[in-house]
Amino acid sequence: MLGREKAMKAKGLALLLAVLSIAAVAAVVAACETEAPFAPCELDVEVTSKNICSGTGGDTSCVVTKHPHCTQDICLSYYGKAPVCTQTCTSNFDCPTDSFCWTFAEEKGEKYCVPNSLK
Repeated sequence: MLGREKAMKAKGLALLLAVLSIAAVAAVVAACETEAPFAPCELDVEVTSKNICSGTGGDTSCVVTKHPHCTQDICLSYYGKAPVCTQTCTSNFDCPTDSFCWTFAEEKGEKYCVPNSLK
């Protein structure tokens, strides 16, 4: 009987560790989802060469709508400024404080929040 009790305790401990591991992963994911608006993101040459940018030279703006490092999956470079994570919008009221709703591609109706600091 003693061996069976030890086996049951071991199974219970294993289950507890599994539950704690899942809770730890959930906490990390939740922390990522509460990322501050306009966190930095990267646009590499491969991404920007796929014709998702507008403008020329230093005034080029780019939007990536499936960026793996942004909680809303959108990374935006506004007129050549450092890229930031952002979100879609329909008006300034949809954007965080100190930002505005900007039309990226009028013909497609694409609008994104841009921090005022990038003006």
